[in-house]
Amino acid sequence: MKDLKKVVDLECPDVIHSFDEDAFFFGSLLSFVYKKPYIHTKCGGANPRIALPKVNNLILYSQENFKYYQSSRRFKKANIQYIPNRVGTINQNFYKINNLKSSIGSDSSKIFLIISRIDESKKNDILQTINLVKRLNIEGVKAKLIIVGVIQDEKTGEEIKTTVDSNIYLFTDDEYAINASQLIDVADFVVGGGRSFMEAASRGKIMLCPLKNSKYPLLITEKNFDKAFNQNFSSRITIDDFDPDENYQQISQALIDEKYANEITIFIKSASNKYFEIDSQLTKYYEIYSKIKYKPCFNIFDLTAQFFRLKVCNKLTF
Repeated sequence: MKDLKKVVDLECPDVIHSFDEDAFFFGSLLSFVYKKPYIHTKCGGANPRIALPKVNNLILYSQENFKYYQSSRRFKKANIQYIPNRVGTINQNFYKINNLKSSIGSDSSKIFLIISRIDESKKNDILQTINLVKRLNIEGVKAKLIIVGVIQDEKTGEEIKTTVDSNIYLFTDDEYAINASQLIDVADFVVGGGRSFMEAASRGKIMLCPLKNSKYPLLITEKNFDKAFNQNFSSRITIDDFDPDENYQQISQALIDEKYANEITIFIKSASNKYFEIDSQLTKYYEIYSKIKYKPCFNIFDLTAQFFRLKVCNKLTF
C-alpha cells in the first residue's frame, strides 16, 4: 500500500481501475483512502461460488458472468457493463515465424497452432488438438501442429512429449514461448480460449476452441459462435446438440475447401471487429471514465475476507 500510495500521489489519477481479484483488494482500499471513483473488471472465468466483494462499478468480459452478476441481489444497485472487447493490435515477429516454418519444413500441409501453458489444467485442450491432427493425417488430409508454451508441470510436459510424431512440433523455450502471440501468423488454424482466441481471431484465422468431454476441439462457425462466446471460448463449453462427427467433417472441409474456409474467415474477422477489438470501444470507456463519480463502497467484512484470501493464496504460491 505504501508503494501504491506513492504511485497515486505521483500520477494523480481521476479513476482507479483494477483487473484481477488480488488488485481488487488494493484498488478498493486506494479508492476509499483517496475518495477516487473505482471500477473493477472481472476478466472472464467461471462464475464464482461466492460473488466478488461489493463494488459500485463492474465491467465484465463474458455473457456468462454478466447474467450471473445482473441476477445477484448483492449487485442490484451496481453499474454493470458488458464490454468483451479487450484485444489491441497484435504485431507479428516474422523472423521467428520464418524460423518456425523452417523447423517444421515446407509442404502443402495446413498448420494448426495452439499457444498454451503446459500443465494439468490445459492438458486436455492440447490433447484434443493432437488427436485431431493425427486423425486428419491418417485420413489423408495433410496437417501439422505447432504447440508453443512453457512447461509448468513436468509430468504433463512428459505426457505431451510422448504424443509427438512427425506432424506435431513442441516449442517450449523462451525464444518462442515469451510473447507467443507474435507467432500467430505461422498458422492457418488456431486453437485457443479467452484472450488467446480473440488475439488469433483478430488476425483473421480459422478458429477452434476446446470443448468439454470431446475428443477434438470445436470449429467455430456462425452457427455455434454465440454459445461458445457466452462462455468465453473456454474448455468449460458444452453444446447441447453437439454432433462430433459433423464437427470433424466441418474441420476437414475447411482444410480442403477454399471457399468454405474463406466463408469462415470472413465471419470470424467480422465477429472480431464487433466483439474483440478494443479500438471500437474507446469512446465507451471514455464516457464511463468521464461520468463516473466517487461513491463509498467500503465494507469491513469484504475487506477482511479479501485480505485472508490473499494470505492463503500467497502461502500456497510461495
